[in-house]
Amino acid sequence: MKKAVAYARYSSDNQSPESIDEQLYDIRDWAAKNDCEILKIYTDEAETGTSDENRDDFLNMISESSDMEYDYVLVHKTNRFARNKWDAAIYKKMLRENDKKVIYVTQPMLNEETPEAMMLETFFEGMDQYYSLDLAREVMKGHKKNARACKHNGGLPALGFDVDKETQTYILNEREAHAVHKIFEMYDAGLSYDAIVKDLNSAGYKTKTGNLFSKNSIHDILRNEKYLGIYTYNRRPHKVKGMRNNRKEKPAEQVIRIPGGMPQIIEQKLWDRVQAKINGRKKGTGEGERSRLKATRPYLLSGKIFCGLCGAAMVGTSKNYSEKKIRYDYYMCGKRDRQHSCKLKMIRKDIIERQVLEELENRYLNPKVFPQLAKELQKGFKNLGGESNKEIVYLKAELAKVQVKINNMLELIEDGAASKELAARLDQRESEKIILVNRLQEAEHKTKASSFTYEMILAYLYKEYEALKADDSLTTKRLLDRYLIKVFIYEEEFEATFKLFLYTTGGGGGSRTPVRKKDQPGVSERSP
Repeated sequence: MKKAVAYARYSSDNQSPESIDEQLYDIRDWAAKNDCEILKIYTDEAETGTSDENRDDFLNMISESSDMEYDYVLVHKTNRFARNKWDAAIYKKMLRENDKKVIYVTQPMLNEETPEAMMLETFFEGMDQYYSLDLAREVMKGHKKNARACKHNGGLPALGFDVDKETQTYILNEREAHAVHKIFEMYDAGLSYDAIVKDLNSAGYKTKTGNLFSKNSIHDILRNEKYLGIYTYNRRPHKVKGMRNNRKEKPAEQVIRIPGGMPQIIEQKLWDRVQAKINGRKKGTGEGERSRLKATRPYLLSGKIFCGLCGAAMVGTSKNYSEKKIRYDYYMCGKRDRQHSCKLKMIRKDIIERQVLEELENRYLNPKVFPQLAKELQKGFKNLGGESNKEIVYLKAELAKVQVKINNMLELIEDGAASKELAARLDQRESEKIILVNRLQEAEHKTKASSFTYEMILAYLYKEYEALKADDSLTTKRLLDRYLIKVFIYEEEFEATFKLFLYTTGGGGGSRTPVRKKDQPGVSERSP
């Protein structure tokens, strides 16, 4: 008899607690029909599947998978495991390394160990992520309402500020505010980022997260106009897993800016002098060496390449060799660049990018399997459309029920029976309607897959292969964004993890490959 654990969750924005019981009913039914014993049940209540950060029992399941003896992790469907394709791929890889297989009990076509099943799984996960992102846009409406009242919208406040527990507005943290003012004064006095970091760390100051300061944290502080007393919200775009890209800003019309919306730490004249010096250095009038070494060529692995020794993201840099009159581009460990605390050597940009692309071609984008793969995908997409049609009927019925309740409440309000309780209930029903509409759109998207012909699927696969072979950095970058999760660089090896399986070579990533020297031919160079 096979052994398994079960995982179920419901999120407070779209389900009731009974949803977990319904999921477990199907899970137990699958276990009984497949001669499988459930050893333990993990559940997360009122949690979102978009990120792993607040799913305690899910993380316990992942952690305990290395010690417990069982064969399967039983989940109701893909969106109960994760609504983020990156998390799904990473955690399934971790479970596979512990000899555990994820089974979606209501989506049997995804449970086969075949390349087409893996691609179908990625399709499902992509749609689940689409639904989560669509829902996030609705959540943003509430956040903007808070922002217009200059209230905190979650997360850690900037260094120098705390949040009043009652009003949820910003107040000063005196010690941190002193550190912020000191940073501005030292930079205004001509000190470099390195000197400022050294002074702060030696004086015992810490970042908001309790870590040592780095050059990046100094730059972000010097550019943060909240220190002028200007409340800002929605200024930065999010990266994967909610991390912000602090060097990129959204268009001005999307940003909420309210002068005087929070305590002021830096006076206007000091702020203006500091900004002028930063802008001058960006043009090459200050830290000239840094300006000369700044990367100007496209780095295909940007945001996906990490140090295998310390885990930090690697950054692009360049080095000129005057005696050879040549310039080389490299990837360098971010901690070595900013804090000088890692010993991983730089790696040539052209070498590692070429090897990762060869890895993608040889393991996944292989034209030899495309004809059979296209047939299996077409079959799977037809099954997908049939399942979604049933879901559409159910969702339309639920949507009609909610709309009736909304109409009844509106009639009561029009008849003069308005109250805070009624308004709150109306808001709740409106939220339910939004969720159902999003789920309906998701299901309708899935039904479109059943119309994909064999020729369409085959053409798509060959188009991806052509993109792989294209001598165009933008096309290649987009291809890597579609298939590559992460690359870890070690002293003599690298490890690439991909999002899906297109070729039966044993998994979506995880095996280390030696880094070739520049004079060693690659597979594509050896092939006729």
